[in-house]
Amino acid sequence: MKVWRKVFHMMGVLILLYLLFNRREAITIMVVILIFNFILEYLRMNSKWFNKFISHPELIRKNEIQRMWGVTWYLSGILISIILFEKHIAILSVLFLAIADPWAEIFGKGFGKLHILKGKTMEGALGFFLCALIVAVIFAKIFQIPFVVVFAGAIAATLAELFSYKWDDNLTIPIISGLIMSLII
Repeated sequence: MKVWRKVFHMMGVLILLYLLFNRREAITIMVVILIFNFILEYLRMNSKWFNKFISHPELIRKNEIQRMWGVTWYLSGILISIILFEKHIAILSVLFLAIADPWAEIFGKGFGKLHILKGKTMEGALGFFLCALIVAVIFAKIFQIPFVVVFAGAIAATLAELFSYKWDDNLTIPIISGLIMSLII
């Protein structure tokens, strides 16, 4: 298991800093970070030396060496969520990605016996859902969001992670869960 990748993934909790900014400032910050990332992507994809230098096995998966890496989708999912959704919905949808998604792999690889979809296990899906539900309940209490909204968001995030084999879950988790919560609220 790629421990540093999980640590990086969980750094998405920095989305909570969005509480300190207005939407325009948050979008500007994310656009600057995403532009920097696209520059790195361009260099990585067009320079074998740079690709070898930056493609540390603890951070990048083998299938990402010759295609866009997960961090690009991750940052894009955060930016799109900030643009599309109300502040608290955007933050919670990104917290599902930042916190629950790494736990899906931890549970799936650590305890997974029942394979249900392409590379996905029931244990991984349950680990994701339980973690998302805990985050959702805490978030609902703090920000007075109805439980039904955050519960639906946790379910939507879990399904987005489970069925994301055609799209990167770093993009689908925050967008689908944010959309569902926005429709309910």
